[in-house]
Amino acid sequence: MAFTGTRHFTIKAMLALLLFFCASISAQETSTKSTVSKDSMTNGYDEQLAAELGADDYGMRLYVLAFLETGDATGLSQEERMQLQRGHMATINQLANEGHLVLAGPFVNGGDLRGLYLFATSDVQEAQALAARDPAIQKGVFKLRMTQWYGSAALLTVPATHERIQKQQP
Repeated sequence: MAFTGTRHFTIKAMLALLLFFCASISAQETSTKSTVSKDSMTNGYDEQLAAELGADDYGMRLYVLAFLETGDATGLSQEERMQLQRGHMATINQLANEGHLVLAGPFVNGGDLRGLYLFATSDVQEAQALAARDPAIQKGVFKLRMTQWYGSAALLTVPATHERIQKQQP
């Protein structure tokens, strides 16, 4: 079902879906590669893992959430757009492999809101510098809106899990 109404409502709906996703991840029991002693665990709490992920006492941490919107680029040929899209995907993969990008993906309902990045930093300027490596952003195909976001530190484990279930790269 496509979202209707103002763009403000669409962003709120997308954030609600993202928060639901994060809550469902943090509610699931996961196995980790950490060596855990019984002394470091209380009611399932893993102090070592929390420290590795930079979690606070609530299991949360700050990230930078970036919304990709349709940019102002005009006059690009189909070949240029395809080349920029390949560069865009390569940058996403590189940022993820370097540990800077936790989540990335497109919105499928069309409109000006095109996708999101979730950066593994709380520093908006650092996230802006990382995003500036994307050729599609450099050429104005996309523009960004960024904000700090407080979410589950467990999200940092998503890329490793995704790698295990991804059959082929886009």
